[in-house]
Amino acid sequence: MGRDMNTRTPNGGSMSQFAVYADFNCPFCYALGERLGPLKDRFNIEWRPIQHVPGRENLCTLDDMAVLASEVFTVRHRAPEVAIAMPQQRPNTAGVTKVFTALQSKDPQLAMRFRTLIYRALWVEDQDISQHEVIEKALQNLGVHQPIDYVEAERKLKRWQKEWETGDYSRGIPTMVS
Repeated sequence: MGRDMNTRTPNGGSMSQFAVYADFNCPFCYALGERLGPLKDRFNIEWRPIQHVPGRENLCTLDDMAVLASEVFTVRHRAPEVAIAMPQQRPNTAGVTKVFTALQSKDPQLAMRFRTLIYRALWVEDQDISQHEVIEKALQNLGVHQPIDYVEAERKLKRWQKEWETGDYSRGIPTMVS
């Protein structure tokens, strides 16, 4: 992103731009999304989905679940207004990141509604968002029935993953830059 991170609002004012690197299976990323949702008209936020642990299948070992339980507890303490449940696993997010990014290129508002549905499917309803059926249900709820082109989305995802991995972010998520 360039140095000038401001865009013009419809009324001629200035709107700050931010990029958020986040993983759908991170409770802190979910909480940030819930908190930033009401501010969407005040800030231009580009969500850049990444995978904190790329290439891993669903994480549900005892160690994985202990870390996840600690993170959910921390979110509940730091953001008590955010509804969050303890999921039974930390799902692989490769599929949902690809769908979200493809939707983002087509219709950014539609992509944000998809993001919210997917986050809540995992963090409120304890659904496995790595499952094709869960993704399809979210798309149907949004009225998306035509095939989605993933070519550009895959390029963006590779670029964003590299930016996040090589950036000075200590590999922490969510990462918000302006």
